[in-house]
Amino acid sequence: MVFLNKIANRIAGFFTKIMVARVGFYADAIYTFSYQNGSLSLEPLADDENPRFLVMVVAREHYFESVKTYPIGNLRDLKNVVSQETWRFPYKGKKFERFQVLSEQSSRVTSWIVKDKIFNQLGKRPLLIIPETAAISAVLDSSSLVYVRSGRTVRLVESAEGLFSSVTDDQHSNSKNDQQIQSAPFGLSGFGDLKGQILDSTQFAKKLLSGVQVLLTSDPIRFRFPIGAAQNRLFPWGTASKLLSSLFLCYLFVTTVYIAVSNQLLDSRIDRLITMIAPISQVKKENVDYLNQVNLIDEAFGSVMPNWVVGDIILNLIKQGASIRSSRSEDSSVVLFLEAPRATEVFDSLSRDQRINSVEYAFPVSQSGNKQRFALKIVLNDQRSPAEINTERTVSKVMSNE
Repeated sequence: MVFLNKIANRIAGFFTKIMVARVGFYADAIYTFSYQNGSLSLEPLADDENPRFLVMVVAREHYFESVKTYPIGNLRDLKNVVSQETWRFPYKGKKFERFQVLSEQSSRVTSWIVKDKIFNQLGKRPLLIIPETAAISAVLDSSSLVYVRSGRTVRLVESAEGLFSSVTDDQHSNSKNDQQIQSAPFGLSGFGDLKGQILDSTQFAKKLLSGVQVLLTSDPIRFRFPIGAAQNRLFPWGTASKLLSSLFLCYLFVTTVYIAVSNQLLDSRIDRLITMIAPISQVKKENVDYLNQVNLIDEAFGSVMPNWVVGDIILNLIKQGASIRSSRSEDSSVVLFLEAPRATEVFDSLSRDQRINSVEYAFPVSQSGNKQRFALKIVLNDQRSPAEINTERTVSKVMSNE
C-alpha cells in the first residue's frame, strides 16, 4: 500500500504540473501558478511570456456577483423565466449562471457578470472563464473564508441564502462607486462583520487550483468562453486537441502502469501464500501416500485365505491319538500328513466336522508298524465359528418350518 501511495502521489504531482501550466489568474495582471517542491504559488506573468491558457480565473473585482431566489421548483421553468428577464445588472458583460433547485417551490440562481473590458486583457483566447469565488466556493471547507491576494482582501460566505462575497483594496486604489458595487451583497445580507477561516497566499493558490479541478470535472460547460466576446480571438482548436491527446496518452500510461504494478504485487502476494502453505501441502501429500500404502496392504491381506481353524482341527486330532507329521496349503485346501492307528477313524471324524466342507485322501495309506501313515486333503467351510454355523442352521430350519 505504501508503494501504491507513492505512485499515486507522483501521478498527482505530474498532473498538477501539467495543469498549472494551463491555468491562469487575472487580477489587473495575469498570474501563473508555480509548482515547486510540492508547493503552489501565484507569480506575475513576465513581459516576454505569452502562453496560451486553457482556463483563466477572473478575480473578484472584475465581475459582479448576485444571488436571487425564485418561487419555482422546476428547473426548465426556472431557466425560461430567467432567460426572459430584462438586464438588471450594473454593467454589461458576459453572464455565467448556476441554477439550484432548493425544493418543489423554490430555486436559487447565482449570477456572475464578467466585465467586457477584461476580455482583451487575457492574451490568447482561453477555453474557460471561471469566476474566482465560483472556484473557491467549490472547495469551501467552512461557511466563511477570508484571504489576501494581489493586494486585495476577499471575503466569502456560503450561507442558507446563497453565496456572497466582497473585495476590498488594501491600498484604497479602487473607486468609491466600484467598492460599493463589489461589497453590496454583504451589505444586503448582513455579513459586514465576517469571521471565518483565513488563508495565506500559498493556501489560497492551492485552494483556487483545487476549485478549478472540481469545476472542470463537475460542470466544465457552464464557464465556457463566450463565442460572441473578443471576436478577434480565434478558438484554439489546435491547442485543445493537443491537450486532449496528451491527457488521453497520460491516462493510458497511468492505467497501464497501475495495472502492471497491481499484477506484480498480486503475483508477489500469491508467491508468499504458496510459500506459507507449502508445508501443509507436503503433509497432505504424505498422508495420501500413507493411505495408498495402507490400501495396498489391505488388498494384499484380503487376498490371503485365513486358515486359523486348522489349528483347532489339528488339536482335536491329537486328542484322538493321531499325530501330525506336517501340513501344507494348496489354494483353498489344506493337506495334513498324519499318523494314526486307523486312517478310516480319522477320515470319519473329519467328515463329521462342521468346519470342513470336504475331505479326501491325498496319498495312499501305508502301514508303518502298528500305525498307518496317510495324507488327507481338507477344504474348509466359511471362516465362522461352530456357534455361528449352528445359529445360522437353526434360523434356516425355523424359516423353512414356517
